[in-house]
Amino acid sequence: MKKSFLLSGALLLSISAFTANAQQIPVSNLDFTSWKGTCGTSTWTSTMYSKGGDFTRPGDEPSEWNGSSVTSFGQKMVTVSKDGTSVKIENAEINLSFFGVHQVIPGYLTLGTPWVFVGGTGIMNANSYAPYGDGGSYGGLSFNHKPDAIKVKYKKTNSEETSHIIAYLWSGEFVSKVPTSYDIDGNKYTYGRELSNVDRVVLGRQTDNVTKKGTLIASVDYSIAAETTDWKDEVIELKYQDGIDKTTKVENVNIVFSSSDYWTRANLKGKTSLTIDNTSFVYYSTLTSLKAGSKTIALKDGVYNYTVAGKMPTKEEVVATCKSQFADATVAVDDANHKVTVTVTNQGGKDVDGATQHVYTLQYTAPVVKQYAGILNVEMEGEDVIANATQEVTISYYNDNTCDFSLPRFMFAGNNIGNIEIPNVKVSEDAAGTKTFTDGEVEAMELAGGGIVAHVVLNGGTITAAGVINMPITVGWMPGYPDDKEEKPINVLFSSDKKVEVTEAGYYYVVKGDDYQHPLVEHQTTVLKSAKYGEGEFTYTLSLDGVNAGGINFGDMAVAGLDNTDEQYSGTDASVALGNGKTASVTVDGGKNATTGKYEVKFATTVDGQLYNIVFTTDDSSSSVSDVEASGAAVRGAEGSIVVEGFAGRVNVYTVDGRLAASAQIDGEATITVAAGLYVVRAGEKAVKVVVK
Repeated sequence: MKKSFLLSGALLLSISAFTANAQQIPVSNLDFTSWKGTCGTSTWTSTMYSKGGDFTRPGDEPSEWNGSSVTSFGQKMVTVSKDGTSVKIENAEINLSFFGVHQVIPGYLTLGTPWVFVGGTGIMNANSYAPYGDGGSYGGLSFNHKPDAIKVKYKKTNSEETSHIIAYLWSGEFVSKVPTSYDIDGNKYTYGRELSNVDRVVLGRQTDNVTKKGTLIASVDYSIAAETTDWKDEVIELKYQDGIDKTTKVENVNIVFSSSDYWTRANLKGKTSLTIDNTSFVYYSTLTSLKAGSKTIALKDGVYNYTVAGKMPTKEEVVATCKSQFADATVAVDDANHKVTVTVTNQGGKDVDGATQHVYTLQYTAPVVKQYAGILNVEMEGEDVIANATQEVTISYYNDNTCDFSLPRFMFAGNNIGNIEIPNVKVSEDAAGTKTFTDGEVEAMELAGGGIVAHVVLNGGTITAAGVINMPITVGWMPGYPDDKEEKPINVLFSSDKKVEVTEAGYYYVVKGDDYQHPLVEHQTTVLKSAKYGEGEFTYTLSLDGVNAGGINFGDMAVAGLDNTDEQYSGTDASVALGNGKTASVTVDGGKNATTGKYEVKFATTVDGQLYNIVFTTDDSSSSVSDVEASGAAVRGAEGSIVVEGFAGRVNVYTVDGRLAASAQIDGEATITVAAGLYVVRAGEKAVKVVVK
């Protein structure tokens, strides 16, 4: 859109030679402390009653800057003036009531050169041609930096008109034609004068009558609508064009401070003013984000020193994002002092706070490193690969409840295939001082020089306050990696003492919930393994091999961290891995019957909110939970009781954990009252399981 200047053809010109400014930025007079004493020259493009040329502006203006002041109808229309230590830019008005002339002269200050087009041939038709006036700024100063923003301090009057702060950078040359005459009857301009680097052409607001194009690099057009009687500080960021980087060459800059609505002729108002002070370019040397290892640092404006919990990252693990796309961030890691520094530097200019660089410091605490001596057991496909071998591990504890676990010189099949290093393991500690290690995982650990790739998991390991260690590690070897990620599990156990394992062959049955009358499976062969760890203070793991029922592959269930009193096991493991890849919470109750010598152990297993009771027994006679005959007796469960018929003698009723629940001497038949549950009824030499509702 054209910007009009209300100047009549009677404008009195004072023409002198024009000398273009060529000053490196930072401009030495961005604070407006130096003034010329006189004004420079503007370019007049109209040929309607003269050949055009340059004219000297009236008044005074800051050094290196050029204003929009003119002389019209013999009156000096000064739009730029000194206001203390600042510069005041104000629209000027011409009122010649005798001739019916009223015009508004737009106020602006630029690093470029003002140009003016006014139609008409004299005072009598000045108002008729006034709406078709045109003008603006062309050229600027030589410049080869890339600032991020322009910082200004301003005040503004008249909320009815929008003022503008405009800045732009470019390279090359834009050549375009500007108006030299206007045919009011035909409503047509004649473009007969070429100018270089006209503001609206560089900014892409005009695309016609352009004969040569340079490259726009960055720009900003900041609008100020509200009236501000108090000083307001503003940092106005330049927007760089796509594809601009550190190698892009900048050649020129222009800044325009306009009290008027710079682009819209119809919005010009008299006496609108914009006062500017303490202007400077800003070169950011700060960060917008900082990530150190797995932690994102919560950066605060003006704060550069941070204390960070956890493990100090390596140099490669520090990711610093600069606020300026042209700034550089240099990372240094001081291992001796547990400190990371990030130094941000810009192109040499000053940031908002006046600094040319900022140094961010991340202070860490040294880890507590402990070594543990113990025993290593390794099992694969049911076979012991390593049994009770002497081993040491190192655990580095950090102050954010994490640790690094290291098992050096991992031996497999007689070969040292490298170190098992598991970082960022979570550590929790209960009231008794037992540490639990969870969520340790390396998705693709390379061992044996990369010949072996494994998915390594440490989850559920413990170290008691007394130093009893139970640290199970699953090394999921992936022979077909990366195309095939199917795992062959290698079960590694590091413990504080030798593992003692007892194996019992037997049977299992599975019921859904407490529906013992309708088992999902029964009398399936399996093996119960009992392993104890430690010396003096033991922990136990019970495992069942190959459990399947109800469409669920329970797999080889290993329930860890159990107590054992008189061969009766108890405890809960909330993270038991199942064969279908899911995790279950399993509560164990039961053990060896002191009277019969048989094992009866219940695994109450909750999967996806559903309870399954898996019962292991070594009693072959307990082949069913339905009605059976025992020594000629008929035994069945009823509502709140057990009914025995056709038997004479002593009948004993046991709970599944081996406790005697009831005993009765029977002569033919009897009803024995018991609570609801699962019982073993022994009549003579035979035994049967029954369910009481």
